[in-house]
Amino acid sequence: MTIATVLCAVILVSHLGSQPWVTSEQMIAKAQEALRQQNWPSALGAIRNVKEGSRQDPAFLRVLADYFEQTRSSPQALADTLEKLKPTGHFRPEDQLWLCRAWLATNHLSKARAAWDAIPSPLSEGLEATRLKVELLRQEGQLQEASQLQADLNTSFADVPLVAVRLAMAELNGPFPEVRQKAHARLWELARRRDQAGLEALRLLGHQSGLTENESAELLSWISRHPLANPADRQGIASLLMRLSPSRRAELLQTETDRCKDQDPAALAIWLAREGETERLRQLSPELRRVQPAAWFQTLARALAEAHQWQELMALVQQEQVGRGPISPAELLRWRAVALMQLHPQDVTAPYADLQHSIRQGAVEKNFASVSLAAQIAEDWHMFDLALEAGLVLARPGSPNEAHMLENSRRIATLLKDSDVLADIAARLTRLQPENVLYARQHAYLRLLRGEQIETTFMVENTTPQTSPSSLLAMALKAWRLHDHPLTSRALLQLHDTTTLTTGERAVYAGLLATACGKVSHAFQIAEKIRPELLLPEEMTFLKKAL
Repeated sequence: MTIATVLCAVILVSHLGSQPWVTSEQMIAKAQEALRQQNWPSALGAIRNVKEGSRQDPAFLRVLADYFEQTRSSPQALADTLEKLKPTGHFRPEDQLWLCRAWLATNHLSKARAAWDAIPSPLSEGLEATRLKVELLRQEGQLQEASQLQADLNTSFADVPLVAVRLAMAELNGPFPEVRQKAHARLWELARRRDQAGLEALRLLGHQSGLTENESAELLSWISRHPLANPADRQGIASLLMRLSPSRRAELLQTETDRCKDQDPAALAIWLAREGETERLRQLSPELRRVQPAAWFQTLARALAEAHQWQELMALVQQEQVGRGPISPAELLRWRAVALMQLHPQDVTAPYADLQHSIRQGAVEKNFASVSLAAQIAEDWHMFDLALEAGLVLARPGSPNEAHMLENSRRIATLLKDSDVLADIAARLTRLQPENVLYARQHAYLRLLRGEQIETTFMVENTTPQTSPSSLLAMALKAWRLHDHPLTSRALLQLHDTTTLTTGERAVYAGLLATACGKVSHAFQIAEKIRPELLLPEEMTFLKKAL
């Protein structure tokens, strides 16, 4: 039993409400019935009451796997449970899809590959299996194969509603007007559906430019009746209609207020804030302020900002700072920075300082939602050093979205051309997902580029070693660092296709061609087409060798 399984079992069976007169078989049956009714709390309660001696039985493992599949609450626990089910007669063919998905979600690529290879026909040829294979190929670093398979998927499963919506979305951005028109018409057809595909089509149409007032009104009517739509879906289209038909603004605002003020006042308050409806919002404020003072402050501050009432926003912040209420200091600093930037746009010193203090205070408070908002503001204001600082706070070790936040931080560090931070991020991503070929390649490239740990750096490949352009370049760069110029030349001469290399890699390639191979003219032809502002300092050094 793995550590994850043990932890999961502890969570599930701790503080059991022991009922000795109820058998484990009855509890399992109760859990199965609750799962059929999608009553997750009842199912979990029944699972917790299964006796210790029955928790390794196939029937219990089956219902536990069903619970994890339906709630998608723990990929690791699902994978462990399904692996235990394999030898029993309770393992279903479709479980192999779930097993592959779970191993992918937990970054076990070799196990995910083994699980996918074991998917039986015809499941392996279906939509879900194909989607899994696309993601598997991407994580394995086989980007060209993944891209081709994605294109094949869009063609082969074009009649599947969700695929049709995403294909239409891609075609809306195509270069040919007749293709865009057909895609637009297809979305309107799909938007009539009452399922997830219909909702996605409605959402896409609601974000299209050029909609008429009548089209927007029709979309609002459809989405108001859609069983899966949430208030934000409806309110987004209502906002669009208000912009197209200002005379209907009061009517639409009142309709949505009447609809949401009792059922979902928080969603209503956020929407009113976005629309700058401060007076309507203040009418909601007394109750909201009493029950949720922090939520009230955030919503009112947002409304004042949306309405460009910067003096009022500053007064609100100062009032809360003096009153020492329940509002987070990090959030007060963030809103103060926003107000100052608008009130005194010619002087960014104070907003910069407040935003920096907000990020650091948020880290102290562990108020990561506030840090995330500050990061977005910093990026919007082109204060990329602050955005990077916030991104690294959000990428705290052990957090569920650590890899995602590291990816975002890497994007910003690339804008700043900070190779030190990029090297640290690459090392962390490789440790987080050691089987991810793309991360391994990036880590190896940066080490060789910076001349660090050269002897122990190797490119990781999932097929024939050293065949990809990036791998050949890395081989050449490593040989050059080790002063093995003959090997450098041999590797470079095998590199015939540079189209898949990044801009930085092409700069390195050009520099090595000039210095190791003596192909000065060819190197110059490559180098003169490279934009220097896109390069890291180390890559710029190689570019200069070719110019």
